[in-house]
Amino acid sequence: MRSIPRQPLYVPLAASLCCLFSAQSAQAGRVVQFEVLIDGKVVLEGHRLDSGQGPDAVWPYLKTLQFEPQNGFVVPVAIDDPLKATLKGKIRIFARYGGDVTVEELALVRDKKDNPKWRLDPKEVERTTRLRKVDPTAKGHE
Repeated sequence: MRSIPRQPLYVPLAASLCCLFSAQSAQAGRVVQFEVLIDGKVVLEGHRLDSGQGPDAVWPYLKTLQFEPQNGFVVPVAIDDPLKATLKGKIRIFARYGGDVTVEELALVRDKKDNPKWRLDPKEVERTTRLRKVDPTAKGHE
């Protein structure tokens, strides 16, 4: 009688665990995309995961969300305070699943002067909450 080579028990166990954890993390949440546009061009972008919250829960993510400059954009750092910046122009903040707003000026802050990531000034989150519009069908900033 011919013997069947036995594989170690840990091989199928490891494969099962890998599939289990992959499936769970794939179902863990959705990506909520945030963009800041000036004159229709994306200049800052950020994202985070959530588990399907509504627009009124999504917009406050802006209090802690860090944005990264896009497309070669250089954030205009305040001369007197390297932790602050003010964007000016036709500025649109778009939050997938959270709404969007257009303003003429937007204050940004960062934690360290060498940090390339920026956050909205907390006062801006409050101000834009009152101004934002929510379109439940919007998937992008187009």
